[in-house]
Amino acid sequence: MIKSSNEDVYKIPYDMMTKSGIWPKKNPSFVYKMKTSLNWFFALSLFVILLLQAIDDIGDFAKLSQSLYIMAAMLGYIIKLGTFTFRRNKFLNMINFLKNPIFTFVSEDFEHYLIKNIKRANLTANSFKYLYMSCVFFYLIYPIADHVSLPFPFPYDLGRYTFLMYAFQMVAESFAAWNNACLDSLCACTMCVAIAQLEILAKKINTVKQNHSSLVAYEISEDVILRRLKHCTKHHLAIIKYIQYIEEIFNIGVFLQLMASVLIICNTLFRFMLVSKVFILNLYFVPCAFQLRIQYFEQIF
Repeated sequence: MIKSSNEDVYKIPYDMMTKSGIWPKKNPSFVYKMKTSLNWFFALSLFVILLLQAIDDIGDFAKLSQSLYIMAAMLGYIIKLGTFTFRRNKFLNMINFLKNPIFTFVSEDFEHYLIKNIKRANLTANSFKYLYMSCVFFYLIYPIADHVSLPFPFPYDLGRYTFLMYAFQMVAESFAAWNNACLDSLCACTMCVAIAQLEILAKKINTVKQNHSSLVAYEISEDVILRRLKHCTKHHLAIIKYIQYIEEIFNIGVFLQLMASVLIICNTLFRFMLVSKVFILNLYFVPCAFQLRIQYFEQIF
């Protein structure tokens, strides 16, 4: 009896994104729409705060670089969220496409490929979640450790309202970190589905002439082999269409993740030259690792 399904691969991103309100729904409730709006409000507000600080630091390039590397990460997140929101209908079509019987009907002989990629996807999603939450914690204690009033610089003196700005920035950063973890892990998890299906297809092709029954020994006829090959062809075409969905939905997001990471690395190196204590953790290599696995199967087929 098959106990695993493709939906299990992206279960963690689904739960996280449903809580924050960015998982696409055809008919969302009013409360769900409010949660979605809050994500945009905090993201754009924090970006405006960073933009004001960058404008104020134009005369001091050392301070400006500090504002710009945070802005680059924030801008990358906003564009990723905007691209995903813009392509939400295509994403829903992709999720519905995974309900195709060619994907859902998996024999017990091939289920271990799906289970393996479910574990891989869960490990990736949990790693993203806890690493991003760790970053939020460091931003929480950063003002105390560095003797500053706010996690992110602000050009104006707020006096007794400084604590409110501190709370606002931390809430906005928490939303950004949570959603960043969701979007990055979702991209990786969708690739895990493709990898699982490609591994199943490869096994089907390798065993197309084998007797799948362990009870009766008989010679496989050419008609049975031809029927199996036709099924493999349909499976292959379905996988190609699914991978095209992934590329259309996440290509801009992955590209921006790479570009933002390059800008942050360059800015960080500049900060190191100024003897600044800056630590940046870039997770762009995870989608690349899964993409290389998919390209490996493309060479086979």
